[in-house]
Amino acid sequence: MKRILCTGLGIVAVLVAGCRREAASPLSPEPSAPVGVLSVDGSPILREDLELELARNRGRGGEVDFDAVVAELVQRRQMVAEARRLGLDQEPATRRALEGVLVARWKERQLEPRLAATNSPVPSPASPAPSQPTATVASRPETLTHAAWLRLQFTPRTSAARKTTLRERMDEARAKALRQEASLPGFGPLAIEYSDDDATRSIGGDLGWISPSNSTLPGGDAVRRALDALQHDGEISPVIEGRDGFYLLRLIERRESSARGVAARQEAAVASHRAQIERRRSVENSVLTELRERIPVQYHTNALDEVRSAWRATRDQGIQTPATPPGGGPR
Repeated sequence: MKRILCTGLGIVAVLVAGCRREAASPLSPEPSAPVGVLSVDGSPILREDLELELARNRGRGGEVDFDAVVAELVQRRQMVAEARRLGLDQEPATRRALEGVLVARWKERQLEPRLAATNSPVPSPASPAPSQPTATVASRPETLTHAAWLRLQFTPRTSAARKTTLRERMDEARAKALRQEASLPGFGPLAIEYSDDDATRSIGGDLGWISPSNSTLPGGDAVRRALDALQHDGEISPVIEGRDGFYLLRLIERRESSARGVAARQEAAVASHRAQIERRRSVENSVLTELRERIPVQYHTNALDEVRSAWRATRDQGIQTPATPPGGGPR
């Protein structure tokens, strides 16, 4: 009898526990936190993070050491964790840098699609525009070059670490460009993803037709020499370090034309370039107006006035009053 009673009580206990578990379980389970391939300081490293690092290393060429990539990723996350413990992520300069990254991503997602839908390519006519012959225009033939580029700019004040990052990004762009279809105009969507040249990024980096007499090509002699060195249609240059940025060039085609045709094309290209800049400015103003309407702003006048007063006092202290010349001031 005792055995039967114990067995019955055990069954009841199991049923009650099952009911409690069922009652505690929600009808639709809450989404669980993402599970990483490993964790650093309690923060998961997701599979997507590791795959991105592997792809970046593969884009640099050569053999990819999986374990070395994992070790490098872990070390970087350890540094980030330690930096957060030290409060470095709250420093104004750090927050400013993060804001710059977020603004760039916002422009890429919200602004660039609108620009790509609005802008039209720079025209590259197959024949020169008709013009009246003059005695001052020579008919000497010139070789015109139709090319595209990607550009990542820097300044004399850019740090060595930042320049290294820009170079790695351009190396990554070149690896992708080499795998592109040859039928794409210029660099295609890679220009939006990698180039910071506002005038050409929405049209595949297309520079239009360039003549040997055109000395206004940005980047300096290094870019000009690299462009002249390209021999075959579709050929892509190595990454070039110019005087103001890193460049990647792609030859679209070359052809002969008269100097009169060159001048006509250059005038048309300048007019198209200006019109394109105006269209871009109009789209940007429209997008920013919509942004201001969506995102409220509240100004704390008293706090702003205190900062303004302190800033003016500091500024005025730096202005030295000119000394009075011997014999008094001007008469």
